Amino acid sequence: MTMDLTSKSELFQLIEELKQDNVIKPHRYFLKVLKSSFTGEEFLDWAKQKKNIDDKKALDIGEGLLKHQVIKPHKAQGATTFNPTLLYILVEDDESDALNAGNVSEDVQTTTANQVSEQMRKSILKLYGRFLSEDGRSVDYEGMKKSEDFKAYVNLTKVLKIVDIQTSSREEKLAFFINVYNALVIHANIVRGPPNNMWKRYKFFNNTKYIISGKTFSLQDIENGVLRANRKGVGQFLLPFGKDDPRLTMALDRHEPLIHFALVCGAKSCPPIKMYTAQNIYKELQMAVRAFLDGDDGCEVDVKSHTIHLSSIFKWYREDFGKNKEELVEFVASHMAEGQKLKDLKAVMETKNFKISFLKYDWSLNSKA
Repeated sequence: MTMDLTSKSELFQLIEELKQDNVIKPHRYFLKVLKSSFTGEEFLDWAKQKKNIDDKKALDIGEGLLKHQVIKPHKAQGATTFNPTLLYILVEDDESDALNAGNVSEDVQTTTANQVSEQMRKSILKLYGRFLSEDGRSVDYEGMKKSEDFKAYVNLTKVLKIVDIQTSSREEKLAFFINVYNALVIHANIVRGPPNNMWKRYKFFNNTKYIISGKTFSLQDIENGVLRANRKGVGQFLLPFGKDDPRLTMALDRHEPLIHFALVCGAKSCPPIKMYTAQNIYKELQMAVRAFLDGDDGCEVDVKSHTIHLSSIFKWYREDFGKNKEELVEFVASHMAEGQKLKDLKAVMETKNFKISFLKYDWSLNSKA
């Protein structure tokens, strides 16, 4: 068999043949039936007989299906090579509740994070241009839901399933995952509605997902697993990614505290929504944190009582900003713009006897009235 393993269309054609020959079929996994699945051994036997090829070539084709995220192992998080003993499922038929589930066009090739980021940037900027307030703090969700631009964006999200993240730089990962996180929040608020209590918020952040590079990522996974370099999030008892989880290879090598001023969870107390680019990511993040601290939602200073009032973001993710309250306020001061607020902050810090309190977080939806 002559086959270009970089050709997505040929891989899809191969899947159709597997379906026709009943290699892809229901398999029972404990109490669950996986409708579109096959074992590695079934595939290898079929490929050798049907295509008249040897073991090595059959394994190479299996690797091609994995590499291009056409298939993925079921319940084998650490498996990165094609294995005859594993059960495989089609990514497009994965019965997850990911918001970008569905078929990817056959003529779409596996693409880089930069390329997908640029496509999504153009699509999201169209939406933001029409339905986001000038200050970036409120969204016309109803108008966006009815628009053709939103339908185009939803279709584009399917490309995320075949994006290649492995070769991305730290800067590319930062821009890509921040933009995807913010867009996923809006996507979920539109199609599922906003969470309006603590339990619903917990479910929202853990169950709102996209399939990215053939692997499922929730909002929690993106924030705490990838951008915080696999740190426990609020209310989490375990690390987001276990040591054998293949998503761990997509995580940053070290946490980035400035992401907290770029990620927008859909609440009024969140920072404004913006687009980020790999080329200027650190400059853009510096601008984001300065703007946030300049506002009343980020920081207030009471000189008389020696009290520094900070966003609850600094309480929830305190370990990201320093080991103690002195390091925390040093972080705030070092990222605050010049002005009266910074002067007041430094004056309070110099007393060595300051208090920190955390502002109430407004969880109501950042929707245009």
